[in-house]
Amino acid sequence: MSIGALLIPLGMALIGAVTSAATKLEEQGRTELTPIRVSDPQLVAAALESLGATNVAVEEHLVTATTATGVIRFERVGQVFAGVLLGAPQEASARAAADVEAAAGRLAQARTAELAKAQAAELGFTLIEERTEQGTINYVFEEIA
Repeated sequence: MSIGALLIPLGMALIGAVTSAATKLEEQGRTELTPIRVSDPQLVAAALESLGATNVAVEEHLVTATTATGVIRFERVGQVFAGVLLGAPQEASARAAADVEAAAGRLAQARTAELAKAQAAELGFTLIEERTEQGTINYVFEEIA
């Protein structure tokens, strides 16, 4: 089964969740929060740490951290998290949330790639080539005889 076959429905579900979260925030008059396409608090925390954040605290519905630009707070809104850089203008807060979302995407991609390599090894394949081009990782496997 193709990894793409799994990731496409997941991506579509996350887009729907982000849209729903943004609508809920607007209805609540809380437009300062910027939704991101991440539903796992541990992934939000790992993304923050990969960006150099310190004092990362994780709860089921809340992730906070200290960054170079201030304290950032992500709270669960619906199925995804939405973040705000406390005391910062909306533009800076949205930029920070976008940076965290991009870092989370890179981490998720790396985790998926490692999972694919492990599953291939279990099925008797050997990795013979790995290429990274424009954010895409391509593998060439050979079946072990």
